Amino acid sequence: MKKTTTTIIMMICILMVSISGCRKTEADILGIVSTEKVENLFGTTVKVHYSNSTKMYFHLLSDTTAEVVNSRWFYTEEGETAPWVYRGDVVVPDRFVHGGKMFKVTCIGEGCFWESTGPDGIVNLISSVELPNTIDTIRKNAFYTCKNMTSITIPNSVRYIGENAFCESGLTSLTLPESVEYVGKGAFCNTDLTTFELPQSFEKIPASMFWGCVDMTSVKLHDRLTNIGDYAFSWTGVSSFEIPASVKELGMGVLYDSRSLKTLVCLPVVPPMKDPNSNYPEDYLIICDSLETVYVPMQSVEAYKESPQWRLYKDIIVGMQ
Repeated sequence: MKKTTTTIIMMICILMVSISGCRKTEADILGIVSTEKVENLFGTTVKVHYSNSTKMYFHLLSDTTAEVVNSRWFYTEEGETAPWVYRGDVVVPDRFVHGGKMFKVTCIGEGCFWESTGPDGIVNLISSVELPNTIDTIRKNAFYTCKNMTSITIPNSVRYIGENAFCESGLTSLTLPESVEYVGKGAFCNTDLTTFELPQSFEKIPASMFWGCVDMTSVKLHDRLTNIGDYAFSWTGVSSFEIPASVKELGMGVLYDSRSLKTLVCLPVVPPMKDPNSNYPEDYLIICDSLETVYVPMQSVEAYKESPQWRLYKDIIVGMQ
């Protein structure tokens, strides 16, 4: 009888250990130690503390999704200085737990890594950011002024990249996946990019997309492109440029102040028109001041010379076979 009782007690203990082992606490999941939350004008913001002393801030988008945000979203009281959080090599988790719920990280929030400033006043201490394949949106100014970040891998889950998302960052190379459907104006302006190849999904290059990329010496455009926006490649280092045959509209100053560019090859048989959405009232195109020769299809020479939009270049338009 005594032996039976002992056996039963041992079995109960084993069962309790087994059950407790199945219960996942926040510390068990993704290294989370604790979380805090605040309510503000934008909704609920959660600060997540991880076991490796990392802190990240998330704005809850729904009951199941969230976006990474700047620490200012958490510190909302007027006059309060938000502590600096993100530095070095940042790894964005694909999910986190708060209040017993699992949240999937789907977005890099507006200005998320902008002005990450240390107590000594040094800014832009982020050297790299690793994004999970749950991210579908990168909002405007997300990586603005991240000077020490020279490269980033954008997962093929990303569909949307907002205005000035990587502007004035240290990017020297970048590959956009075919999943990207939209890029906002100035997304990569004033970066250190040297080359760039557009994905086939692009049909329009937004305004100022590569403005100020002085180290960019070559660009490869594809034949699905129909529109190039205002100042898209202005003040770049390109020495040659070819406008694909598919292009129908050009913005103002597409290559303005790109002083290494002397020759433009324009392949459309029908002269591209000025983009009706351009912010400039003139009915003619200003492409680049340094141009010495504009090559167009032989059968289209007269059409280009007679086009009101191309009148500034009529004396340097030359036919090509």
